[in-house]
Amino acid sequence: MKKTETRDSNENILRSRAVDYALLLAGEVTAVVEAKEEEKDAYAALTQEKRYAEDISTGRNYGRFGVPFVFTANLEEAWFQDVRPEAPRERKLRNFHRPDGLDMFLNTDYEGAKQWLEDT
Repeated sequence: MKKTETRDSNENILRSRAVDYALLLAGEVTAVVEAKEEEKDAYAALTQEKRYAEDISTGRNYGRFGVPFVFTANLEEAWFQDVRPEAPRERKLRNFHRPDGLDMFLNTDYEGAKQWLEDT
């Protein structure tokens, strides 16, 4: 696939194929979503979606990613992954996270929590 550079309505630079959906918090792209057909494996698509998260330039840095969260879904299941280096986790979802839940994840001080556990 030939890489192209385009800009979305928020002036974020997309250096690859456009994502299916982008989730915004306070006007900032916070997650990308890959929607798959029912027969496609939603979990396997996390790898593809992480490539898109690497290619999007939001002006923020989450390790090698431009957004902290990726989602994939088909008609049967949905997956979530927090791709930040300090909080890598993935899990199958019952429902998509609400904006306040994403905001809570985004503002969790994982380094502080890790330090607290080490100190106690």
